[in-house]
Amino acid sequence: MPIAIRLRSTRPCGPAARHRSNSSASTRSRLCPGGIPKLRDENIVNAGIQTPDRLPDAFVMGDFNDVRWSRTTTTFREMGDWPDPRLGRGTFPTFPSDHLWLGWPLDQIMVKGALDLRSFEVLPDDGSDHRAMLAVLCAP
Repeated sequence: MPIAIRLRSTRPCGPAARHRSNSSASTRSRLCPGGIPKLRDENIVNAGIQTPDRLPDAFVMGDFNDVRWSRTTTTFREMGDWPDPRLGRGTFPTFPSDHLWLGWPLDQIMVKGALDLRSFEVLPDDGSDHRAMLAVLCAP
């Protein structure tokens, strides 16, 4: 039986976009709405709450530009009922890609409902500033 998959994506701006001193707050907001910390945090939390049609089975994966223990990502998880798959497994740093020993887990994966997260891993450095994550999910 086929299953429906819907994707809702968001890409909050990184710290460099938020702190450019040569542009006004209104310019930064227009060019990168998530570039102002309060708006970025609201966008992340709203993405967690607004699962399409309130689907019980869903996943979110991507660059939050935010660590999993932050107030914003914690609120995302709590408000949208997203368990943290890293608990008991490790931190899985993804940034900066060339210095993981000093890295931060800025890229997230969250799975809820009957979806089964079989495995996930951080992939080798491919030249980007973040390392990609690979997840294996199984649907009921």
